[in-house]
Amino acid sequence: MYIASCILQQLLPVLTLDRCAGHTLDPDAWDRFVGASPQGSLYALHGYATAVRPDWEAWIVADQGAWQAVMPFCTNRRWGFRSLPQPMFTQYWGVLFRPMPELALREQLYLKKEILQLLIRQMDDFQLIVQNFSPYFDYGAPFHWGGFQLFQRYTYLLSLKPGTEALYAQLQSDLPRKIRRAQQHMTVLPGSVGELTALMEANQQAGRDITGGPVSFDAMRRMLEYLTRSGNGGIRCTSGREAALAYGHFGKQTLYLMGAFDPEQSRSNGMSLLMWELIRLAAARGDEQLDFEGSMIEGVEGFFRKFGASPVPYLQIRRNRLPQLIRWMHA
Repeated sequence: MYIASCILQQLLPVLTLDRCAGHTLDPDAWDRFVGASPQGSLYALHGYATAVRPDWEAWIVADQGAWQAVMPFCTNRRWGFRSLPQPMFTQYWGVLFRPMPELALREQLYLKKEILQLLIRQMDDFQLIVQNFSPYFDYGAPFHWGGFQLFQRYTYLLSLKPGTEALYAQLQSDLPRKIRRAQQHMTVLPGSVGELTALMEANQQAGRDITGGPVSFDAMRRMLEYLTRSGNGGIRCTSGREAALAYGHFGKQTLYLMGAFDPEQSRSNGMSLLMWELIRLAAARGDEQLDFEGSMIEGVEGFFRKFGASPVPYLQIRRNRLPQLIRWMHA
């Protein structure tokens, strides 16, 4: 066993790590890596990351200049302590590996372990860490060994392969009726950044939290403008501005990103209609999957399930080394 381990170490690359500011990276090279990575996502694309956090950075693990893995991140500082938060409007970032088809599973795990342990050492400078990883990240054990808490969260995925007729037939019993009722007095149109943000602000002013936390409207506007400008997504709204949603595209996947409805017209069924139209849009585009982005809020989760979406787990890691008094204040 010892001899085999030594041989494996000699065969695998000698890893180096660089810390880079996002704006210094070549956007095309970065996006090519993200697009090829099994853990790649819209959230990790250079333009999207820059929109939500212009100050984002990345750790890049390489072998003789060839990238083996990357990890986008952002930092906060408060009360003299440093944190690695999961930024708003990113369902997950985490570690993105290169594809490793030439390696046997044992070799893949060994290389991933070396990469993750190298990254974990960089995190020792941070007192509070909360990071979400792609559903396709499959090796969390090194974080457990590194003193992190591991939590299972869920996103909701809908396969579009059956086609729209079959997908409509599997909608929960009350949804077709709500969609037909909405179609009687509204249509779905391309929307604007202003229309969606106005609905978000109206809900905030009405005291209705529809985001699960505080919203940075500046970051939200930058993200929505990036989607519409780049063609990597868009906005749809109902004709009477009863509801609006934003969506993105990545590979063969469409992602529901956020939505809001007029709090004074909560019974208009506008969101049900918009969600169904998003399914139709994604299917017509030739996508294979719709990611509802998930929610740990019970009512939102139930709404997604009505469309036939299935829960898919993803990893969240946490480590809190703040002093006890600061932990209470933070909580």
